[in-house]
Amino acid sequence: MFLATLQQADILLSPSMFDGISNVLLEAMAAGLTPIVSFHPAIPDELRVGGDILFADNLIVPEIEVALETALDLPDAERQRQVTRNAAWVGRHCDRCRILCDVEAFYRRLADAFASARGTDA
Repeated sequence: MFLATLQQADILLSPSMFDGISNVLLEAMAAGLTPIVSFHPAIPDELRVGGDILFADNLIVPEIEVALETALDLPDAERQRQVTRNAAWVGRHCDRCRILCDVEAFYRRLADAFASARGTDA
């Protein structure tokens, strides 16, 4: 239901002092919205420098106004690029099945290396 509601919007404004890389940010990215959030060091550099997330301090109204105007004025091609890049980032970093497979593969390699070092089978 929440994602269906998000998909009716174009912009998510969520300037928070405490969220970091919040689920709301990730859900907005997955839903194809232009996210506007407060800067937080937990947000990866890849997202900060690409321009696919806009930043506005939650206590500075002029920053929020500029970010909203920027989001509303995005050319269609730029917006589509943003949507595509954000969805791809969320897919790479937040897909539970993919993460589970990666974690299982990591621990399998670790167990195999440990067994090899001990001269036994994992």
